[in-house]
Parts: sequence; C-alpha cells; structure tokens
Amino acid sequence: MIRSRQVHAAQPNAIHARSLLAVALFAGLAMTGAPAFAQAQSEVVAKQDAGAEAEIAVGEARAARQQAAAAQEAAEAAARTRDAGALSAHGAASAQAQAHVATQSSINAEQAANEAANAANRALGAQTVAKSGTNPVAAAYEAREAANEAANATAAAILATSQAQAAAEATAEAATATPAPAAVAAVPEPVAPQLTVRSIPSGQAVAFPAADFGVLDGDRDAYLSATEASAHVAVAEHFQRIDADADGRLSTTEFEAWANVR
Repeated sequence: MIRSRQVHAAQPNAIHARSLLAVALFAGLAMTGAPAFAQAQSEVVAKQDAGAEAEIAVGEARAARQQAAAAQEAAEAAARTRDAGALSAHGAASAQAQAHVATQSSINAEQAANEAANAANRALGAQTVAKSGTNPVAAAYEAREAANEAANATAAAILATSQAQAAAEATAEAATATPAPAAVAAVPEPVAPQLTVRSIPSGQAVAFPAADFGVLDGDRDAYLSATEASAHVAVAEHFQRIDADADGRLSTTEFEAWANVR
C-alpha cells in the first residue's frame, strides 16, 4: 500500500517535468525558426522588387527607343534641307555643318536606346532568376542596377534627340538666310576746275577758257544751277541773260545758244 502511494505521488512530478521539457523544446524550435521565417519574408520582397525594377527598365528602354526615332526624323529633315540648297554659299556651308551635327546626334540617340534595351534585358533576366528562388535578393539587386542603367541611357537619348532637333532647325535657318548685299563702291564727287581770278586792267580784253557744260554740271542733272555756273567767270557773269526762261537754272539748250553767239 505504501508503494502504491509512492507511485501515484510521483506521477504528478513526472508530468510536470515533461511539460517543462515540451515548453523548452517549443521555445527552442521557435528561436531556431525565426531567421528562416525572416529569410522567407525577405525573399518574397526581393521577388517583388525584381519584378518592379524589371518593369521600370522596360519602360525606360521603350522611352529611349521613341527618342531615337525622333532624333532620326530630325536628322533626315536636316539632310533634306541641306540637299535642297541654300540662298548663299555661306548658308550652304552652314547647312552642311548643321546637318552633320544632326546626323551624329541621331547616331548617339540610337546607341543610347540600344544600351537601354540591353539594360532592360538584364533586368528581365534578373527577374526570372528571382522568381526561380535562386538567390532572389541578389537578383533583385541586379535588376535595380539594370533599371538605373536603363534610366541613364534614356536620359542620354533625350539629350541627343534635343541636339538633333536643334541642329535640324539651324540647318533650315542657314539654308534660308538672305545673302548680305554686295558693297557698292562710292562714287567720287566731281571736282570743279580750279580757276584763278585775276584783276584785269580797265579796257583790256579778257579771254576766258571755253565753258564746258558737262564739266560745270557737277550733279549730272542736265542743268546748271547758279552755284555750278559760278565755277566759270563768264557763265556766272551772264547767268541771268543766259537763263532765257528765268527758272533759276540753265538748260543745255540755253547754254549752247549763249555759247554759240558770244
């Protein structure tokens, strides 16, 4: 009887010990599984990140391709303008130079678009790796790097396209520029003959040089004004008599009539 009590009395202690052991084992398992759970969560996020970065990279590549197409259109427009000719030799040379700039910028935009496409392909490859579960964290990082490269390439394509379009506009301006007018040589003013006026003794005959209407007509208007006539002493002295119609100037007819009778 005493043994039987001892056995029953020992059972509660054994149950309590087993309970403590179970709690300890459960706690140990929980602690051991925490890193695994966190890693699983990290891998899920990495897969999502890889997909998002790949989508961004593809969008950048598409935008870069559109920019390259616009740059090519600008280069082709510049070439057509250049080939159509310019209004001057200087304009033709400028159009040629600007069309070359447009072509080179178009090539740069095309190269940038290709770089963006390559980066997008790398991002898509990283996304595939992440989905397969093979180190998705590293794959997500690779996708992010590829997306950044695609964005940089797109920015380069935008810059090259703007340069191509500006060069195309400059080509058109150069081709249509009006040539500068040729310089006109200055016409020298006619110089009236130098006459020496001398005092003549009273009663002495004076011989004056023959009057030349063409020489006296300084402004070449076919008339002699009083100022022009003053260059010849005889014409100036008889100006009013020669001016038959009293209009204040001498015509060739009036001048010749006087010259023939004097």
